[in-house]
Amino acid sequence: MNIGLFFGTFNPVHNGHIQIALSILKSHSIEDVWFILSPKSPLKTNHIILDKNIRYDLLKKTTDEYKRLCVSKIEFDLSTPNYTYVTLMKLKEKFPKYKFAVIMGEDNYSNLVNWKKNDFIKKNFEIIVYPRGKNKNRKISTNNELISISSSQIRSMIKNGKNINGLVPDCIEKEIIEKKYYSK
Repeated sequence: MNIGLFFGTFNPVHNGHIQIALSILKSHSIEDVWFILSPKSPLKTNHIILDKNIRYDLLKKTTDEYKRLCVSKIEFDLSTPNYTYVTLMKLKEKFPKYKFAVIMGEDNYSNLVNWKKNDFIKKNFEIIVYPRGKNKNRKISTNNELISISSSQIRSMIKNGKNINGLVPDCIEKEIIEKKYYSK
């Protein structure tokens, strides 16, 4: 089985994440996409991250709407910060017959040289890179459609009382607003 692994803090998950996953399912020989929820990324130390269990619930509600998308909390049982190579080793150990591909934005790919054990990742796993501009709006391209969206942009909009309709999945938008996630 070929599985695409989409790593992230998903703080919060947004429609761009879902469109990327669906686009990769159409354009690559990937059977499912697993969202690997990172409790704490070694590269994201300068912003507040919503509790991992809340992010998991939001991501689970989102992926439950799609047959070939799911969320994994494998990193919840690993020491933090979470390093991709450790997670990949655990996944290979747990699912030895599966073939895994790592999904990442071009900004992360260009920074891969700074990741721990990056040679292990490059030698042992296919890397599927999606285009992502490096400008302030961080445009994401899926099948030539640009999406101008980022989790940090959404958090800022919520904090400033702006409407996030259409930016996050409908199934979680109401909960984010009602429970005042990211509003502080």
